Amino acid sequence: MRRKLVIGGSGFIGSTITSYLYDKGEEITVLDKKELELPKRRNRAADIRFVKGNLKSDRKLEESLENVSDVLIHSGKTGIGRSIEEPYSFYESNIFVLKKLLKKINERNVENVILASTARVYGEGKYECCDCGVKYPGKRTKKQLDNKQWEHLCGCGKELSALPSQEKDPKKPFTPYARSKLFQERFFQDGLTEANLVTLRYPFVYGPKQKGASKYFFDKVLNSEPPKLFEDGMQTKDFVHVEDIAKVNYAALDLKENVVLNVGKGRSEPLKQFVNTIVQESENSFDPKITGKYQEHDVRNSLQDVNKLENLVNIDFKNLDEGVQETLKFYRGTD
Repeated sequence: MRRKLVIGGSGFIGSTITSYLYDKGEEITVLDKKELELPKRRNRAADIRFVKGNLKSDRKLEESLENVSDVLIHSGKTGIGRSIEEPYSFYESNIFVLKKLLKKINERNVENVILASTARVYGEGKYECCDCGVKYPGKRTKKQLDNKQWEHLCGCGKELSALPSQEKDPKKPFTPYARSKLFQERFFQDGLTEANLVTLRYPFVYGPKQKGASKYFFDKVLNSEPPKLFEDGMQTKDFVHVEDIAKVNYAALDLKENVVLNVGKGRSEPLKQFVNTIVQESENSFDPKITGKYQEHDVRNSLQDVNKLENLVNIDFKNLDEGVQETLKFYRGTD
């Protein structure tokens, strides 16, 4: 059996994919600078080989690619706000170091590449005006946000309604992180010579070992403190549990074709609802604090069309209650 290489396999999403592949009996190599926490489950047929290092090292890259048929790329920097503060480091980590990896993949008999991307490549995405039709409004202005006009307006003055973005829709990333991910997509689409490429555009991912905003919400609630929400708390996202992301990656290995896929349930929910679900499932009884403040880089409504995904893979995504319950079990040590 040839191996699956998970680059960034010790991270939030990468480690969940590693555990899932392990449970499926796959032989796995992980390349990551962080130590890998091996799954607690035993008596599996799978073998996990850990290579400590990163893509900057030719030797580590060569070592990690030994006897590999599939490469799952989940490395690089994440974090919208951080990318604005230190854009060059994001371009270096998410773009410049990939040249070596692409060259090595082309030199070896790699069959499939799974590339983790983000729905952020759409920017604010697609909207509709009841009078003027489909619109792609772009980033909200500071003046608009200062006036607490959270929703997008059409040029005619009417409020726009969010529509699901399709894979072919215009890309309008407005942060260094999102721009670097879009460049990654095009770099591999243009540069791979033999391997199949499946590009997965992730929505808002939460779950055990999470970082960033989602971890903040769980930490606050578990400490019986109301989380603070920007704007009016009604910005919407497709909240997807990280185990479902692992299932999609595993299924994508069998596609054997070049394809870009939006990943998610295909429906968005308000951030306030997500936080209220955490509060309810943790048996607390407070409301989040609505600050009325904003972050200029935030997307108001993030919704992706997942028809292509549903036609190619059969994944039963967790609903919000179920995903939150499982995440709370992990943090309480009852999982």
